[in-house]
Amino acid sequence: MDSNLKQKIIARQRHFLLASPAYLAKNGTPQTPDELATHQGLFYRGELGVLRFKNLNTNQILEIKEKMVSNNADSLIQMAMDGEGIVMMPDWAVADEVKTGKLVPILPHIPIASGNEEIVLAILTPQSTYRPVSVQAVIDFLVEKWDGGKSWQV
Repeated sequence: MDSNLKQKIIARQRHFLLASPAYLAKNGTPQTPDELATHQGLFYRGELGVLRFKNLNTNQILEIKEKMVSNNADSLIQMAMDGEGIVMMPDWAVADEVKTGKLVPILPHIPIASGNEEIVLAILTPQSTYRPVSVQAVIDFLVEKWDGGKSWQV
């Protein structure tokens, strides 16, 4: 981060492995990371390449068969809901699907991510003590609206 900027963290992002109840009924629910090896993975490809499932406790890439790679998160979420495999998504992207039972978190006790660094939603502002009222109003609105990410926590 640029040392001339001040960071205000609004929320922290957490990733989950998810699948539909139908997929889990047909293929079983993995109880350990090793059991993922027999399952179908739906992978997101971003600017850094294919984002693999990583166990942050062990820093190991989780083995899972690659069924689909896409740069469209919505299509991967839909495929997971359709029973096509297991997807890794951040909590804010799938909160509604989890709350309605369309997707079920798998191994929720294991911290999962694609990299080693925590991902946060933050606002960056100049270090200056002066902040226009309109800018402060937007910051206050976002802090209140997102309430630390509580509205989308799974």
